[in-house]
Amino acid sequence: MLQKTPANAVRAVWAVIAAFALVLCVALVLSYRSATQLADQQILAVVRLVEEHASDTIDRADLSLQAALELLAPEDLRAGSRLDDARRQRVEQGLIAIHRRTPGIVSLSLTDAEGRVVANSVGMPPGIGLGDREYFLELKGAPRFAPVVSEAMKGRVSNKWGLQVARRIELPDGRFAGVMIANVGLEETFEKFYQSIDLGEGGLITLRDQQNRMLVRWPAAPELRGKPVPGSAANQFVAAGSSEQVFRATSPIDGIDRILAIRRLPRQPIYALAGIATTVAFRFWRIEVIAAVCLIIASFFVGRYIAATLTARIKAEHGLRDLNLQLEQRVADRTASLEQAMSDLESFSYSVSHDLRAPLRAINGYATLVRDAESEQLKADSRGMLDRVIANAEKMGRLIDDILDYSRAGRAPLARGAVELAPLVAAVVAELREAYPRTEVAMADLPAVSGDPTMLRQVLQNLIENAFKFSAKVDHPRIEIAASRAGGAVECRIRDNGAGFDPQYAQKMFRMFQRMHPESEFPGTGVGLAIVHRLVARHGGSVRAESQPGRGATFLVTLPA
Repeated sequence: MLQKTPANAVRAVWAVIAAFALVLCVALVLSYRSATQLADQQILAVVRLVEEHASDTIDRADLSLQAALELLAPEDLRAGSRLDDARRQRVEQGLIAIHRRTPGIVSLSLTDAEGRVVANSVGMPPGIGLGDREYFLELKGAPRFAPVVSEAMKGRVSNKWGLQVARRIELPDGRFAGVMIANVGLEETFEKFYQSIDLGEGGLITLRDQQNRMLVRWPAAPELRGKPVPGSAANQFVAAGSSEQVFRATSPIDGIDRILAIRRLPRQPIYALAGIATTVAFRFWRIEVIAAVCLIIASFFVGRYIAATLTARIKAEHGLRDLNLQLEQRVADRTASLEQAMSDLESFSYSVSHDLRAPLRAINGYATLVRDAESEQLKADSRGMLDRVIANAEKMGRLIDDILDYSRAGRAPLARGAVELAPLVAAVVAELREAYPRTEVAMADLPAVSGDPTMLRQVLQNLIENAFKFSAKVDHPRIEIAASRAGGAVECRIRDNGAGFDPQYAQKMFRMFQRMHPESEFPGTGVGLAIVHRLVARHGGSVRAESQPGRGATFLVTLPA
């Protein structure tokens, strides 16, 4: 039996390393999901802001058009291009006044029924032809109560790039009399605003129309204005008329992989699109991946060193056994070897605990210092990322502690004796009442059992604390603790009226890292019940659970009397 102990120690070393690597992988998966959710929320907030800005800009331009139409009398509409100079000057003065008090508009223009400019707010001579413009032909073809927004184009009146917001003008008898047009400048209104939104390197903001033509883009790309974007992943959402969507795609224009959000303007067939580069969205997660890989590689080499050392000792013991000389000395050597192996294993556990806690404390401490010292300068998303780093570091610390507790539960010597359960339970309940003052606890007479008092206290601590935690959210939390003798054993029952669980997972829950409820609802590491199972098994007892979802749970522990 002695010669198998080093082999068990080797397996224990690799088990600890494997568990540590598994914890890191799980933490990375959770961190990736968190980073993805944060990026989705951030880009949705940005695209909604862009959509609101575009809608407000078009509505403001439409209000200026309606104000400009009030300047016109029926005789002005009938006169059209034959408007006399005096009347034209008065109309243009009104257009200039509206232009000046409407930010973002670079020109206001009035045309006759043939598309010839009659008056404008920038002093261009009349007669410029707009009759071939798509928006003019659309308004001329049929009455419309809403304004029409053009594709991105260079205005013939203002000579500046913009979106033309136009309204139909009708005579009292309903005949078409011309259009009133507001040129909303791309640079003055849209690109200037988008420049103030910080999406990091590779960020993208655009407006597109229903034909997938580029209206506005930031970073600015003048060569793309008014042109369709073939191969864009957003095209399918535009074609489907999606009101809002988040997706991930690589741009056919600049080749950058982004998390994107698209949103349709409520009153116009125009789509706002915003994107954040994945290199920005996942930069902190990539740092976590590098750190995790380094830790796993380091743990592997430590494990190889310890395994090689223990294996060498096993071979040495075989050689001593084959020689069959100096039996007493060989027994002493083997005992010393086993003690050294266990000492090495304890040293390894301490090293894992100490060496991992130090960088975790550094990560936590520096992140906390940065967050607290720079809180006023940090943006909300940066502060959120620091909070996530701190939370993950604290969680990893708790996982390391629980893994070491689980390892010690299988190696600590068992000091068996008569143990009174009543004072142990009373002490545990008293400690937990401060955190759960609403919970009612009913405790029956509890007999004595045979076992290690320290280990049995940990068993009771884990089970009773679980009962408090999982019943804390019901209206009247209640816990019942009782025991009964059956032959040469004592069965302890700990029952609560809390959340419960699906009975098909009753045995699975005593394994490492098995959780019946999401951590956001009931925090924990999934190690506590595994420790209970290991400690009870060492006493020669058993533990099982009975439950139904929403009807509480009962844990039954059988121990020697």
